[in-house]
Amino acid sequence: MKNHFRIIGAIALVWAILDIVLTIKQEPYYVAFWFSNSIFLLLSLGFLFRNRLIVSSIAIASVITETGWVLDFLTRLITTKGLFSAPITEYMFTGFGFASARFYIELNHLIVIPLALYGTYQLGMHKRAYFLCLGYSFFFNLLSYFFAPTEYNINCAHYFCFFATNPQWLAQPYYLIVWIFAVGLIAVPLNYLFCRLFSGEK
Repeated sequence: MKNHFRIIGAIALVWAILDIVLTIKQEPYYVAFWFSNSIFLLLSLGFLFRNRLIVSSIAIASVITETGWVLDFLTRLITTKGLFSAPITEYMFTGFGFASARFYIELNHLIVIPLALYGTYQLGMHKRAYFLCLGYSFFFNLLSYFFAPTEYNINCAHYFCFFATNPQWLAQPYYLIVWIFAVGLIAVPLNYLFCRLFSGEK
């Protein structure tokens, strides 16, 4: 099982590094701040070192941050129209397209949730994983808020980004504070649920 985990971790690590390098090379550096560009890298390290805390925290974080992307992508793939009014995954089809290698590299979005859940199933759920998940939320949202342009709205740090109209319900910095802690509030019941589902190492 240890070798099995290391092989998965090594493959995921190469995939994650390739994704981040191409992102930085082809796009503005702050696009790499998107949480999705980092959680796959963190998950690969969790697999390599069989670290239950990292894998558990990514299981929570990926469900929170990647579910919308996955649903929008699959809906757009099947119907050519996204699930949300904001063009969340439109770039995959109009920016990259099926002929582009970037299209397939970006499909790690589809892999991270099932892979993290599989790792959590095998290693067991860490009871304090939500603390690390909240740490991710603080770090990446603050990084996105202070070092990326507002119009890019990396990690939705400036305004809610699932609707085309992008209503600003709260002025900054109150929105950012609420957004960061909302992730933590979602993480707590998910942590409890996963503890019930994935009780111990297999």
